[in-house]
Amino acid sequence: MSQKPILITDMDDTLTNYHYIPNPVPKTDFKLTINMNMLHILHRARLLRSKGKVDAIGLLTNNSNYFVEFTDGSRDKFLNLVNQKVVEVYNKTYLNNQIQDWNEIFDVIYTAEDAFHRTHELVPNLGFTGKPKAPVPGPVAQGLRFRPIKNSNTVKQMLTNIKRNTSNLRQRIYFFDDEPLPHFIANEINNYIKISPPFNPEKEDNTDYSPINIVLDSLEKSSAGKSKRQTQRRKMRKSRRN
Repeated sequence: MSQKPILITDMDDTLTNYHYIPNPVPKTDFKLTINMNMLHILHRARLLRSKGKVDAIGLLTNNSNYFVEFTDGSRDKFLNLVNQKVVEVYNKTYLNNQIQDWNEIFDVIYTAEDAFHRTHELVPNLGFTGKPKAPVPGPVAQGLRFRPIKNSNTVKQMLTNIKRNTSNLRQRIYFFDDEPLPHFIANEINNYIKISPPFNPEKEDNTDYSPINIVLDSLEKSSAGKSKRQTQRRKMRKSRRN
């Protein structure tokens, strides 16, 4: 049974920061910021995945991937713009590990777009300032809102779509999200890491990343030990031939 970790992260206010600006927006005013603590975790996980130590890395966002309209008449999907920013910052940070697309980090991406057929739950608004998608009009105005469910079934479907092991998910999933009201998956897994406060470059990050850092540290150590042993064996074989 596979015990390899699975990392699933939210996007808005977890991996990125962007304050909603009504369309159309000048391109100079469209500013995305990347959470470098999260990016470093994803980078480490990506390297470990290439060595067979991490099973999957996923992005699960309730962003509907709306079009951003610019004042010059152009427009683009929001996730395309985030993709570009992630690639830009990643390549500036990790010079020896360049990427062309964020799909080189994420094995699978789920949004709140209709194409993903996600179910919704009715939750308290709790100061939500975005543009919630309400399947049935009314409750949002009463202090409630509908949000696409993030639960273990959602993650299982994500993993099934990329043909990854779906056993023992409670122990293997490391889930990152900033929502004030935890998503349902918090009840179903052991490692729900709440980004606190929601990522904002002007605020100090008080998130407890220790659950994932402990795992990544251990995997990196075991991987380094294996590489060292392999190098020693190659040297021994070479010396015997000589």
